[in-house]
Amino acid sequence: MRNAIDKITRGLNNIELRDTLDCVVMALLDTQNQIIKASGVMEVVKLEEEAKAKIRALKMKKVSNE
Repeated sequence: MRNAIDKITRGLNNIELRDTLDCVVMALLDTQNQIIKASGVMEVVKLEEEAKAKIRALKMKKVSNE
């Protein structure tokens, strides 16, 4: 990924602009990675809640059968 960013910014003559663009791209990549991680965490939380609901349903079924 670093090479791709360098290829894009290499053609820019203005060093300050190049550095700014580099920082923006790196920040966007970091944000993208955080979103991907958060999505994974949310999926785990969702599965955990579904498992808890199934356990509650099984417990209620067991109690009603007794």
